[in-house]
Order: sequence, then C-alpha cells, then structure tokens
Amino acid sequence: MNRIRPLAALAGSLGLLLAAAPGASAATITVNSTADTTLDTGTCTLREAIVAANTDTASGATGGECAAGSGADTINFSAAFDGPGGGTSDTIALAPATSLPSVTEQAAIDGGNCGTATAPEPCAAIDAAGADILQVTADDSTVRGLAFKGASDTTGHDSFALAFSTANRLSIRNNWFGVGLDGSLEANRISVAGVASDDIVVGSATSAADRNVFAASAFVGLSLKNTDRARVQGNYFGTLADGTTATTGTFPTQQIMLMSDNGVGGIQVGTLIGGPEAGVPGACEAPCNVIVGSALAGFSGIRLENPGGIDPAGQTAVEGNFLGLSATGGALGAGHVKVGSADDVTIGGDASRRNYATEITADGGATNLDVVSNFVGLNPAGTVRFADGTIDLGQAPSGLISAPTVTDNRIARSPVAPPSSPINLDATGAIVHGNTIGIGTGGQDVGGGAIGIALAGGSGNQIGGTSPGDANVIGNTGTSAGIFLTGAETGTTVAGNVLGTDATGTTAEPLGGPGIRIQGTNNTVGGTTAAAENVISNAAGSPIRVDFNGNDGNQLLRNRGIGNAGIFIDLTDGGTGVGQGVVATAANTAIAEPAITPAPTTTSVSGTGAVAGATIRQPDRQLGQQLRAGAGSGGRRRRASVHRAGARHHDRQRADGHDHRLHADVRLQLQPGRRLLRLPLRRRAVRTLQRARRYPHARRTAG
Repeated sequence: MNRIRPLAALAGSLGLLLAAAPGASAATITVNSTADTTLDTGTCTLREAIVAANTDTASGATGGECAAGSGADTINFSAAFDGPGGGTSDTIALAPATSLPSVTEQAAIDGGNCGTATAPEPCAAIDAAGADILQVTADDSTVRGLAFKGASDTTGHDSFALAFSTANRLSIRNNWFGVGLDGSLEANRISVAGVASDDIVVGSATSAADRNVFAASAFVGLSLKNTDRARVQGNYFGTLADGTTATTGTFPTQQIMLMSDNGVGGIQVGTLIGGPEAGVPGACEAPCNVIVGSALAGFSGIRLENPGGIDPAGQTAVEGNFLGLSATGGALGAGHVKVGSADDVTIGGDASRRNYATEITADGGATNLDVVSNFVGLNPAGTVRFADGTIDLGQAPSGLISAPTVTDNRIARSPVAPPSSPINLDATGAIVHGNTIGIGTGGQDVGGGAIGIALAGGSGNQIGGTSPGDANVIGNTGTSAGIFLTGAETGTTVAGNVLGTDATGTTAEPLGGPGIRIQGTNNTVGGTTAAAENVISNAAGSPIRVDFNGNDGNQLLRNRGIGNAGIFIDLTDGGTGVGQGVVATAANTAIAEPAITPAPTTTSVSGTGAVAGATIRQPDRQLGQQLRAGAGSGGRRRRASVHRAGARHHDRQRADGHDHRLHADVRLQLQPGRRLLRLPLRRRAVRTLQRARRYPHARRTAG
C-alpha cells in the first residue's frame, strides 16, 4: 500500500528540528525489521532505534543497523511496513513481559500513513503480549502512525499501550489502539495514560489524517492527570477506523478520563475536548470526537474524575462532540459525560459547540458548571430520539451541586422511561432556562420523560425567566408532571415557562399529568407581570397542583393556559384535580377556594366560604375568547384566587366550558366571619375601585 507523508508530518518534523539545541543536527533512523532484538544482526529494530536516539550511538557495526541519533531525531519505518494490506507481517511482536525502552530524548516516532488523507491507517503495529508497550518522558516528541494492541496485563498495575510523564508538548496522531492492522480487536488495559505533561495534543483540530482510533480499551482509553492545556480533537473512541462500527460491546471502558492530584500537581486547567463545528453539519469532522461509551453502568464516554469519585479534573471545555453517535450521526450506544465533582466545566457553548450525548451528569461539589446548547438523546437533526436523554446534576448521595447553569439544551426521553428526568436537579442557585424538552426541532413528539424538569430538594433555583428566550418549553411528558418540585425544595421560582404547547403556543404538545406540581415550601410559581406567567395548557391533570399537608407558603401568582383537564389550581391532598376534599389535610395551609357564583356571563358575582384574611382577586373575564374546555371543568362553577400567610394562588376561571385569563384589577381584604361582598365586574380597575369605596367593611389594595 502507498505510504503517505502528509505535509503536517513534515511540518511537525521541521518544528522538531527548529526546537533542537543550537548546532545539533537531527538524525533519521529507519526501522527495517519486525524483530524485537538488540543483537548486531544487520537489522534496525524499533527497540534498537529508540536506544540509538536516546544515546546518540549506532546499534551495531554491521550494515543495516540503526544509525546513531543526533539531537531531535526522527524514527521512521521502511517501505516494507505497508500497513493493513501487509497484514501481520507489519507487526512487531514484543518479547513476553518486555516493554520498549522509554523515549528520554526528543524524538518523532513516525510509522507513516498507509491510508489516505481522509481515512488514515498506520503502517506498523506493535503487539505487547500483555506487557506495557511504550513510555515517553521527553518534551516536544511525537508518536504517529502505529497500531498498539495487547497491553492487557493487570498484575501489579494496569498495563498501558502508550504512557507519558513530564513530556510537555507531546503530539499523538494517527495511531490505532486496541486493534491490529487487520482490524482484529485486542484490547489494551489502558490505551494512553499521561501524567504531569502540559500542552499535549491528541489528534488534530483540522486534519483527518491525524485522527487516532481508540477501538478497544478494557479499562480506560485516554487518561490524563495533571495535564494543563491538553487538546483532544478529531479522534474516534469506541469504534473502528470507519467511525461507524461500534467496538465497545461489554468492555468496562472509560473512554476519556481526566483527573487532578491536588496534593502533587494541583488542579489542571485549560483542557479542551473537541471544538466548534468546522465541517458538514450533522457529521463529526475534526475537531469533533466520536465517543461511544460502555453500556455497563458506572462507565462513561467522558469522566472528569477517577473511578473512585475523587481527584476531580479542573477547568475543562467539552465542545462539539458526538457521544453515542457514529461519525455520520447514526446511533451507536452510550454517550455519557460525567462531571463528577469537577469545577469550572463547560459542556457545549453556542450552536457550533453543541455536543450530542445521551447523558450529562454531575455530582454534588461541582461548581461553575455550564451545560449549554446540547442535544441530549437526539440525533443531530434533532428530530428523532435515539436514547433516553438526561441532564442529571447533583446526584445522590454526593449532595447538592452549587449554581449550575443549564440553558438552551434540547432533550428527549421516553415518557415511560425509568426514574430520572430530562432535567433533574439537586441544586442550589441553579439557572435553568431556554431548554426544550420532549419536542423535536420540527415539532416532533420525541418524549419529554415522566417528568420534564424535576427539582429534588434544593433551594433558590430559577426555572425559566422573564427575558426573551428564558422560557423552558416542555411537552409530551408522562403522568407525573411537566415540572415537579419534590421533597424539600424551597425558595425556587418557576416563571415564564411554556408547558403543553410549542414555543409559539399554537401547537399542542400535551402533558400526561399535571403541569407544575409542588411538594415543598415557599416556592413561587408565576409572577406579577405577563412575562412571568407560566403558560400551562393541554394538561391531563390540573395545570398547578400542590400536594399534601405541610407544603405551605407557596406563592401561585399570575399563570394561564387552555385546554386542561383538571381545575387550574388543585390543593387536594390526593391531587384529584377536582378541588379540595378534606380541608384539614390539604396543602398550602389548607386554604379553601371560595365558591363564587353565578357563571361569568352576568355583571356581578357573590359567594361564601373565604377563610379569615383571604384575598379575593377579581379577574378580567375576557369574554368572547373561546377556549377549549378540558374534562373536569366543574360545569358552570367559577373559581377565584386566594391569598393567605404569604401564599398566593391564582386560579383560572372556568364557566360554560371556557377558561378565562386572570388579571388583578382589585383585591378585597375580608374581615373574619364576614360574607364575600358583591362586586360589579368591570374591565377597568379604576371603575372597580370607585365602586369598592361604597363598601366600608372592605380594605382595598391596587392589584
């Protein structure tokens, strides 16, 4: 097969020459044998070539031996090494339990490219027979064009195919790991392991010819510890060289694992995995990495800590990768990013930095985490669910995650999927806005999970917002809820979201249960302006439901919606969607909704049943707006909002099967034991206030 020396390789060699000490002339040492010996037999083996480069001495006196090194040497391979077409004849079989010498002086080991510029193939292979293969400790070195396989020993330590330590500016390009030149898999225990080496490059941001293929690793594909400013770009992990054939199977593999040892090297910084999209949309081209993780629980495509959950990575950006997808966008398997407790991590970015993944998780202790603009569980077009996606931050039992930002992601998950939600937070101070859940880019039903967004006991979180683009748009959920504040969730605001329709409100994206469900205290749903209203429509239950006695102090402010099956606000202990049954055990301090009659087709209303201190807010009826009624609307009964002990509950109006939006025109503060006063319904608040002055027992406040 033709051997290619890409311009990039020549440029790299030139760079090494320039980096050599003044006056030093680099040598080229050519490996011409697959043997693994140091005997003076007239051949140059790879073992002899490394020694010659390290010591600047020839390997022997016989013709054909390795030339002496000199400065920044290049070790290349003769034309007899012609890659996959040559089969096993191009494979160097190491002696049992014997690794190659370490590279201690600057060198470029270049097996060459026996493929093409877009489909590179190494020209030579090394079979370890269980032992470690190669270690580099010299700065400014390069390892290129080799297939490493069979470093599988676990006696004493996990064997590695390629390791490096204090080897700054190392380049690793166009290598295959865990697969031979004939395409047969022979896993390494750890394919590449690096420690305390800065500015390393694995792959390339621009050239497919530099792509590494991490086909089969029994434990870790690429492990980096205390390595600042590493670049991992344009590689395939968990596939063959075609980028479309998965090889992970049941290997318990962490494809990429980053760690810091706080006690030795401090927190690593500046790691970049992937980069902005530079090729054809919907295809993974450099700097994009294809990363297909193990199907086994506890193993990840990218893991930013060691498997014991300690030694978290530092500042890391994960951008523009295909996790769980092939290079052409087809579904291949798991694509999990596990942040662990690492700080200062960004996953995604603008649309060009979007990752395609199946799962993004973080443990408590992680800070300054941004998860932005990713597609989770979706194909690159965003039209088909290929996996049950989730963004799960603050996983038990590690505790709360602090102040994560989850914005502009699109997530798909089956509405009957096992526990976990498209977005699941156990957090304090989280900002969650602009996400689309359960709706494809073309309006497809891709599944919104049993719960669209679940908040599991944190505090001070912001779900949605009042600025353009802040709304979380949630549809096609299961029976639990669109948004569910569970457990001890407190002090969280849910405002400005759209549930049950698309973002425009014109296409139904139904909710299989209630819209917003609360099991917590002192939370706020909606706000005092139109921008803060949650628009909740097409719910199979009540748009807003507060569960159980003791879930008190929740403020339910301005919210609206259409086509819901249950009453708009349900404070029933059991959440039946038809109003309170047993007041003594109901939620939110057992505030009972007053019965208000008659239907809103007349000019006045009256009623009884308000609790002492309740506030009745009179709405703008918006008569003439014909909205679809849901089941359980309660016939012609009209419902109003109630306020007590800092908790406001703004209900929709239902009459003759129509919903009517609330406006706060006037509030009347009732005295204990008094009947609800009759008030004429007028559209203008000023006229209502004028009429209210006729009632001396009522204290009015502007709405």
